[in-house]
Amino acid sequence: DAQGQLFGVVVINADFAELLRSAGFDPTEGNRVHVLTDSGDHMSFGADAAPATLQFHEDAGWAPSPFAAAVASGAGRTDLARVAGSAVRSASIVASRAEAPLTLNLLVETPLTAIHAAARAALLRTAVVSAVLVLLVWVVAQNVAARLPIARLAAALRDAGSAVGFDLTSLPDDETREVALAFSRMSNDLLCQTLRAGAVFESVPDGVVTIDADGRIESANPAMTQLFGYSEAELIGAPVGMLMPDAIAARHPGFVDGATELSGRQVMAANRDIRGRRKDGSLVPLEISVSRFHFGGANHFVGVLRDITERREAEAETAALVAALRRSNEELDKYAFVASHDLKAPLRVIDNVSSWLEEDLEPVLTDDTRDSLAMLRNRVRRMERLLDDLLIHSRIGRTEERAVRISGTELAETLRDLVDLPPAMELEISPQFSGIEIPNMPITTILLNLVNNAIKHHDRPDGRIMLDVNETVGGYEFTVTDDGPGIPPRYHARIFEMFQTLRPRDEVDGSGLGLAIVRKHAEVAGGRIEVASDGGRGTRFTLFWPHDPAPALPTGRAA
Repeated sequence: DAQGQLFGVVVINADFAELLRSAGFDPTEGNRVHVLTDSGDHMSFGADAAPATLQFHEDAGWAPSPFAAAVASGAGRTDLARVAGSAVRSASIVASRAEAPLTLNLLVETPLTAIHAAARAALLRTAVVSAVLVLLVWVVAQNVAARLPIARLAAALRDAGSAVGFDLTSLPDDETREVALAFSRMSNDLLCQTLRAGAVFESVPDGVVTIDADGRIESANPAMTQLFGYSEAELIGAPVGMLMPDAIAARHPGFVDGATELSGRQVMAANRDIRGRRKDGSLVPLEISVSRFHFGGANHFVGVLRDITERREAEAETAALVAALRRSNEELDKYAFVASHDLKAPLRVIDNVSSWLEEDLEPVLTDDTRDSLAMLRNRVRRMERLLDDLLIHSRIGRTEERAVRISGTELAETLRDLVDLPPAMELEISPQFSGIEIPNMPITTILLNLVNNAIKHHDRPDGRIMLDVNETVGGYEFTVTDDGPGIPPRYHARIFEMFQTLRPRDEVDGSGLGLAIVRKHAEVAGGRIEVASDGGRGTRFTLFWPHDPAPALPTGRAA
């Protein structure tokens, strides 16, 4: 019921004998099949016509089966058992469970007399057949021995030694020769594989060693002996701990025991310092790969050892160079700080003094002296711009600029507001800008620099500058195209260098750092800047700007 209480039993009465007969019990002549339960019920089937009758343990006149004790003890479960003059084999075909508390056992009985009779008959037949076969084999052997000199084959194999290939031309051309040739090919293949494996083992530049489950060395290649300074004879059979510092050697047996679960290749010393001990006691840094294999019924391990002395030295040298570069960057920071502050102070004094002199000496100044004073102040302003541009260039990639995402339309409006466009000059911005959204810095600085550069270097008062953008896989492609004088191809690389101008500085007012700043911004962000011009009219600068620019790496104070 719902509370788990038994309130009734359904009993099904079946013809047990008929059920078992329908299961296909068909004993052969001389055998009998017995079915027994753990309650003592049993019935027997034989090859005779006598019907099988169930012997139920609660019936009157019931007697236990003579095989009940044998079945209960498990006799005949794994091999034939002898019970009461018969050979029996038993098996449990239904096991007792909580929901079915019944064990059903099956036992096959064969009288020993029947077995012995069959064995004697088989032995007689076998003896006769064996005698005939021995006689036949002797006759065939004599005939074959007369036609095939097996000694020649043995001699050919002995003469071959470790060489690849057997000379079997002296053997007769028959089936035996085919067998010999097949054996020869198989032997050659095995020999080639063995020689190839040996050659690889001997020629590997890294040390290779195999050890057994007890941690003793089984084999070592020449690179291993050269690495540690031991001879092969000294290594074979020695504990592998002799190649380790004492502290590691003491713990190594535990490593070997734990490595029984090792599967595949395991690399050691990838991120930590592991050292081996040479015969002379010196230590050598190593990278070790260990793997396990099963052979001959036991676990074995193979280790590949690589001397990483040169790598460690290179890492130390790299660390020293990085430290030197860091010191150099710090010195550049200090220089930029001095250039942006300390050097500007005397420039301002020079500018002020020149203005005062011009005012005080106005009555006696000539046109030449006025031009000289104007040139002086011009040079001062150029020097200030140069210092400002140097400071900007040094900060690129070293300080994080505050940027907000703006639409392309806002970017276009910002550029129009910041560009000092001459009255006769035209700036055309593509409608494609309305379809993008991008951080405003430093892309605003870059595009403004490129547009101003096109205006500054134009050779006519009127001109046309076109600004376009296209979204590509991974980023945006901005183009700034002008109809100015163009740039000869031989100068395309030079214009991106610091302090480089194609026209005299008195003709073009600039520091020579504009395009260098543009290129550094692009490279730091993971983009690139290219120029296209054949030296005739017009120049096109193409800037590829990634969707996800690389972040700046602040190094502390920047000037």
